[in-house]
This record gives sequence, C-alpha cells and structure tokens, in this order.
Amino acid sequence: MPLPLPRPRNALLVRRLFPPHATVTAPYPHLAFIQSVLFVRMLPKNNWVLPMPSSKNNKTAIDKNALAEQLRAVGLRPTQQRMALAGLLFGRGKWHVTAEALYSDALAAGVNVSLATVYNALHTFTAKGLLREISIDSTRSYFDTNTDDHHHFYFEKSGQLKDIDNADVKLTRMPAAPNGLTVSRVDVVIRVDG
Repeated sequence: MPLPLPRPRNALLVRRLFPPHATVTAPYPHLAFIQSVLFVRMLPKNNWVLPMPSSKNNKTAIDKNALAEQLRAVGLRPTQQRMALAGLLFGRGKWHVTAEALYSDALAAGVNVSLATVYNALHTFTAKGLLREISIDSTRSYFDTNTDDHHHFYFEKSGQLKDIDNADVKLTRMPAAPNGLTVSRVDVVIRVDG
C-alpha cells in the first residue's frame, strides 16, 4: 500500500493515467530514488516527464498526442493500456526490457494491466515495427526500443544487454537463405561472462 504524501500548494500533479499515490511534491526530493513508484511531472499541453531507467535525474518528455499518432500510424488503436505501456516503453529512450520488468513497472505506475496483456502489447508493438525482440534462449526474450540495425552484448551473470553499433560487426560470409526465402535481418548476440 503506498504511503500518502502531504499535498502542499506546489504539488506536481499526475495525469489521469497514473494514480494519485504517484504524485511527487517539491518538498520531498528525497523520495526520487524510490524506483517502485513512477514519478511523473505535468508539463504544459499534454506532455509527461518519465524517469529514465539508468538515471534518477535524466528525464525525457513524452507528448501523449504524438504517442497516440505513432500507434495509429502503424494501425493500432491507442487504448488506455497501450498508451500506458507505450509511455513506459518509449518515455525512457533506447533500452531493453523483459515483459516481466515492464509488467512490474506498470504495476508500480498504477497501470491496471495483466502480464498476458503486457506480453500481447509487446508482441503487437514488435509486429508493427515499434520494437525489436531479442531472443537470448528459449526462456528469455528482451524487447528493444531501438529498432535501428545493431547487435548486442549479453552479460550472462547480470542478464543485461548492451548495444553494439552495426558498423562494429563485420560478417564476411553468410550462407544463402533456403529456396524461396530471403534474409530479413541478422542479429548478433555476443555472450560475455559478466
């Protein structure tokens, strides 16, 4: 159960998509380190500021109208759950996420969504070209918001991924695709002990 915060006059409000307990107020900057609650600050004209996963102070503004247009442009209806998940995904810049981690972030943000819905949304976003799926093995997949051609280091101990620029990997020889098929993409995952 979230702790109620006092609401002084200078409280920063959160849009309808996020619950009242996610409100952060200026007199409580020491609460910014809490990662279990998604803190959002209102900006003028439909903008949200979402925290980046790797930094407490680095924030990216998301225009919810632009986000809705991006979903419509690929043929998706911008439902409340899709908008909430897309805001969590694309409001953090380029990063890698598992379905379970996004589900956890969504719950912490007060988004009423099931794990199955998160999986469905991730696979739908991937099919529409908004995300890339990186399969590490038969039990673990990551979803990447960076859809440019690139490759990855996979740190086996920590389970983290790190981008490798496409120009840094050279394939000198590759087998021909089976008859009637074409190669759509080559993904290189270099596993490191770390």
